[in-house]
Amino acid sequence: MLQEKPFLDHLEDLRKTLLSIVFSLFAALIFSFIFAPKILKVLTRPLNRIIINAGSQESVRPMLQSLKPAGAFLVALKISFFAGLMLSLPLCLYFLSRFVFPGLTKKERNLLIKSLLLGGLLFFSGVLFAYFVVFPLGLLFLWNYHTTMGIVPMWTIEHFISFELVFFLAFGLVFETPVLVLLLVQFGILSQKLLRQNRRYAIVFIFILAAVLTPPDPVTQICMAIPMFGLFEFSVWIAGFVEKRKIN
Repeated sequence: MLQEKPFLDHLEDLRKTLLSIVFSLFAALIFSFIFAPKILKVLTRPLNRIIINAGSQESVRPMLQSLKPAGAFLVALKISFFAGLMLSLPLCLYFLSRFVFPGLTKKERNLLIKSLLLGGLLFFSGVLFAYFVVFPLGLLFLWNYHTTMGIVPMWTIEHFISFELVFFLAFGLVFETPVLVLLLVQFGILSQKLLRQNRRYAIVFIFILAAVLTPPDPVTQICMAIPMFGLFEFSVWIAGFVEKRKIN
C-alpha cells in the first residue's frame, strides 16, 4: 500500500513541476524568437499570395509596414510567444500530468492520457485547418472588399499578425469541443441522449459562433460551421462510446 506524501513534499513536487514548465516555455520562446523572421514569412504567405494574384507584387513591401519604432521587435515577441506556447505545450502537459498522476486511479489516468492526446491533436488540427483553408478565404474576402470600396488595404504588420494569431487560437479552441464533451460525459453532466435532443439548438449556436469568430462573409462562416458540426457529431459519438464503457 502506497504511503501518502507529506504536505511539504507535495509543495516541493509542485515547485519542481512549475519550474520545469516555466523553463520549457522560456526555452521554446527563445528558440521561436531566433526563428521569428522565418515564422513571419510563413504567417504572411497567405497575404503575399493574394497580393501576387492581384497583380500588385510591388505592394508586398508596403503591406509589411510598421508605424512604431519598436514595431518589428514587438511583432517578433508576439510571434515567439504564440509559437513557443505551441511548441512547449506537449512538454508542459507532460510535466503537469506527471504531477497529478500519483493521486489518480488507473481509470482516471487513462482518461487523462486520452484527453491530453485527443486535445493536442484537435488543437493543432484546428490551427492547421484555419491556416490552409479558412484564413486565406477570409483574407481574400477582406482584401476584395477593400478594393471594391475604393480603399487601399495598407495594413500594418502589427494588426495583421494580431488578427491572424487570434484567428488561429479561436479555431484551435473550437476544435477542443470533443474533449470537453468527453470530460462532461465522464462526470455525468452530459449524455448522448441530451446532445441528440438539442442538435437543432447546437446547429443554430454553431452558425452564430462561426459568424462571430470569422470575417463577415458567408464562405468563411460556412467553412468554419461545417467542421464545427462535424465536431459536434463526433462529440455525440464520443458520448455514446464513454457511456457504454461506463456500463461495462
